[in-house]
Amino acid sequence: MVSVTFVVRIAVSLILSTGTASSFVAVNHKKIGLRQHLPSFHLLMSSAQDNTNNKDMSTRAIKSRTLYTFSEARKKGRAYGFTSKEEFVDYECAGSYQLPKNADEVWADDWTSWEDFLGIPLTFDQAKMTVRDLVEKDATLNSEEAYLELKRGGTISDDELASRLPLKPDLYYKAEW
Repeated sequence: MVSVTFVVRIAVSLILSTGTASSFVAVNHKKIGLRQHLPSFHLLMSSAQDNTNNKDMSTRAIKSRTLYTFSEARKKGRAYGFTSKEEFVDYECAGSYQLPKNADEVWADDWTSWEDFLGIPLTFDQAKMTVRDLVEKDATLNSEEAYLELKRGGTISDDELASRLPLKPDLYYKAEW
């Protein structure tokens, strides 16, 4: 079995010498998958390529290696239920966790904010204003049942601010309610 340290050294030396990264390394004439042996391959590739002083190239390389589109990654990020960027960055789960920690750089073209990416619910004041805007657009939104139907119905796009409204605002904003 090849040690992870050995694989890391090979990967870093390849990235620094060529300026590009491969997801495989040949060791003893065997092809070894870096993602299999090194769950944080995205981070290694990013930091090592940044050391080449060619930020454009590293960003292009990261974007070409992403597993998800921005909207797919945002859905996955929101499904975890993180409450802050720090919680997202600190989260470790090798193997199943495939979102890069530098999501704001990987999807820079589509990026809005960490709150949007992670689906962090709006503050109470933001939520009130957002619901008022929704009521102005749709007069039938006048009851708890109508609100629940709107939230569960999938009619709110992930790009809309209203997608960050909690399903049960009376419970989420209990102190302010």
